[in-house]
Amino acid sequence: MSQNTCNSDIIKAMRIVWTVSVFAVGTAWPQHTVSLPVNFAAPDARVEAVLEGLAFSEGPAVDLAGNLYFSEDPDVMTGRIWKITPQGEKSVVKEPGRGSKGLEFDNLGRLNIAMKDSVLRLETDGKVTVLAAKSPSLDLRHINDLSIGSTGAMFFTNLEGNTVFFRSPEGVIKTKQFSSPNGVEWIEEKGILYLSAGSLQKCQVNNATGEIGACASFAGATDGLTTDVEGNVYRASWGDGRIFVHDSTGKQLGYIAIASKEVSGKSFSPGNRANASNCHFGGPNRKTLFITGDGGCYKVELKVAGRLRPGFPIGVRLPRMAGSPIRTGMRRGRSGGVLGTSGIYFLDTRFNPVTANGAVRGLPE
Repeated sequence: MSQNTCNSDIIKAMRIVWTVSVFAVGTAWPQHTVSLPVNFAAPDARVEAVLEGLAFSEGPAVDLAGNLYFSEDPDVMTGRIWKITPQGEKSVVKEPGRGSKGLEFDNLGRLNIAMKDSVLRLETDGKVTVLAAKSPSLDLRHINDLSIGSTGAMFFTNLEGNTVFFRSPEGVIKTKQFSSPNGVEWIEEKGILYLSAGSLQKCQVNNATGEIGACASFAGATDGLTTDVEGNVYRASWGDGRIFVHDSTGKQLGYIAIASKEVSGKSFSPGNRANASNCHFGGPNRKTLFITGDGGCYKVELKVAGRLRPGFPIGVRLPRMAGSPIRTGMRRGRSGGVLGTSGIYFLDTRFNPVTANGAVRGLPE
């Protein structure tokens, strides 16, 4: 072997190592990639941008009319919640976002919002209900994600507080400790709770009481996740911009990668714009997978439909949400109080709790 050949081989090896290292620390993918079996996606399936030019997005959710909602800049209190219609019309539902992350619609068409220090529900008449709020008896440091059952019961996670919460339809809250819990997906019809806590855990759960039983490691580190009608799991892998797809046993079947672009004046989340945060099904026949992460929100058309929770009304148009869009500077009358875990609140149009005399009091820091 000549010296030149040896040097060439060394250089090639160094390039391979460098490439692997770059993707390991989160460098952005050079282009969107769909790498899935043919029964999941067509050979020409591609990732398309729904809305670009954002620093970061989280918590995709779709209402009964097919409108997409997601949180922008969820790690700061000045972010927003976007709404995009099937026709592509864009509007801001909530500004500022007060740390909004996970979003989910319940079976009555109400938008539930995981905020930094509270869980709120936007009623169809435009009123806001506080489902949980930080108080001396309830330690809510960094609410991250939520998952709702057919009765309105829900699980939500407290990333910095190492706690998973179960809230019954009557408002009774139970807790269980986990290490840095993040994404959560409740598969009610199977008595399963997928929970990101270190790795992605597959746990047994009592639907009636919310008691979490035995858990087993299912897949690697995960941010948000969703499932399809066949029981496959789609999990966002924070740090490398991919949505990994697994069957119900945990076997990896393929992935989707997003390639985000730097936006002038925007500060990206850690990882050089390669982060994927969450995903959710919507679109015609629920076969559009929406993906959130660095740079904006994206979508890819698949052959498999997303799961619907038991009792979710298909083809039923619920009352239109009143008061949308709600923006800073627009005010509506406050009618009635809402019951939170730490008392009665009135709320202004920025979703800030206020006292009865109208003074903004804000949720506890």
